[in-house]
Amino acid sequence: MEAEAVKSVLVHIGSRLWIGIGSEVINFEIGRIPDPDRQLEVGLIVSGFSEHIKLQESSVRRGLELEACGFGATDALHLACAEQARADVLLTTDDLMLRKAHKYAARLSVRVANPWTWLEEVLRR
Repeated sequence: MEAEAVKSVLVHIGSRLWIGIGSEVINFEIGRIPDPDRQLEVGLIVSGFSEHIKLQESSVRRGLELEACGFGATDALHLACAEQARADVLLTTDDLMLRKAHKYAARLSVRVANPWTWLEEVLRR
C-alpha cells in the first residue's frame, strides 16, 4: 500500500498538482544507492521536482539540534531542509523516523507523515 501511495504522490507531483521538493541531502542519499539502474531511476524522479533546497548553514545547525533529539544525522538534515523549504509535509516510510517525529512534533515546523496515511487523509477532503 505504501508503494502505491508513493506512486500516486509522484503522479500528482509530475502533473504539477503538488510541489515536490528535492534537496542536497536527497541527492547525497541517491548517490549512495548501490544499484546504478535504481540510482538513475530515483535520480530522474527527483530531477522532476520543481524545487531544490541547497543546504544552508542554518539548516546544518538545525540538523544538529534534531540529531541531539535522537534523529539520525541524515533524517535530521532531511527535516531541516523540509523546514527550510517551509514544506507542508515530509513523507517517509521510515517507521523509526515517524515515531521520533511524532514524539517531537511540537519541536518541528514541518509535519512528518507516512505516504499512505497522508494520502488517505488528503483524498478524503
